[in-house]
Amino acid sequence: MPAARRKAPAGNNVENIMRKLARDRPDLLEEVTTGGMKAYTAAVEAGWRRPQTTIPLTDPESIARKLLDKLGTEQALQVCTVLSQLAAEAPADN
Repeated sequence: MPAARRKAPAGNNVENIMRKLARDRPDLLEEVTTGGMKAYTAAVEAGWRRPQTTIPLTDPESIARKLLDKLGTEQALQVCTVLSQLAAEAPADN
């Protein structure tokens, strides 16, 4: 009976992204290995991950500035509209 084959690791850590880049996107792998791009950015570029960011929850202005910086004016205004709608529908804080 042949030995059981191990399943290839999956996930979004750098090692797995590099393996997938080597197999599917050598152009992006070269960018990563030469320091022109981070592995996460290459995964976003390849469509394997969605762009994400960390938002400091220290105060409303910090949150707004981070969103404006990352989203741009038009998308930030869309977020404001949706947030206003959701806040109007939410139960009042006590």
